[in-house]
Amino acid sequence: MAPLSVIGSARTRSADLVAALLDGAGPSGTSTSPPRPAASPTPARPQRPHRTPELPEDTRYAVLASAGPATGIDRNSDLAWRGHIVAATLELAHPMRLVWHAGCAVVLLGDAPLDDLVRALDPPSGTRVGVSPAVTGPAALGRARALAEQALRAAAPDTPVSVLEERLPAALVADNPALAALLLARALGPVLELPPVDRDSLLSTLRVWLESGGSTRRAGDRLFYHPNTILNRLRRYEHLTGRLLGDPFTVVELTLALEAHRLTTTD
Repeated sequence: MAPLSVIGSARTRSADLVAALLDGAGPSGTSTSPPRPAASPTPARPQRPHRTPELPEDTRYAVLASAGPATGIDRNSDLAWRGHIVAATLELAHPMRLVWHAGCAVVLLGDAPLDDLVRALDPPSGTRVGVSPAVTGPAALGRARALAEQALRAAAPDTPVSVLEERLPAALVADNPALAALLLARALGPVLELPPVDRDSLLSTLRVWLESGGSTRRAGDRLFYHPNTILNRLRRYEHLTGRLLGDPFTVVELTLALEAHRLTTTD
């Protein structure tokens, strides 16, 4: 598969446009968010999207955000380095195409599924990539960039590729420390007060049980325990917290609390 060619890097106007869109602004530097309605009874005319051949309107895009080890250079150079690393390691099949990179990368997906892009990602050691959901049209690139950066924050530092749509529970708490603290106290407070060995064993059992669809048998197979051992640990959780795992709301809060714990305890 031939390395991907970078489109627009020699076109200053297109590069400036993409940068503005990623920052949530139009080509003139104004926000692309809809303006507040005027006091006049005449409704405001909607802004017409800026058009350019390199950024088709009715097609799908994804944004890749990158993070890596500190380079010891200024921020702008560091962002350019990150974008270059992502672009240099991308090889994509038609119809996908890299249209811009500098700190993050914009990929024109066309009809290709997002999974094809994810499979093409192979970041070098120490570099991580966050993948936004697919969005339609260049006006959505600013939102996609924010979601790609959120994918990075929702993943552990040792995760080379983080797809936001696969990490939605973690993303819900990653940017809200106050919410994460409340969830931890409500769903896991007494568990976190146990001695480290007991605490980690119970947390691991809860995670695997949830990942196994609530099946004690499958959880036992994964942890090499008898299903009754898993059941006893689940009952211990209920006894410690006063919460019932048969309650769907308890399961939702526990899932979010476990994600908050993983994010707040990762070195």
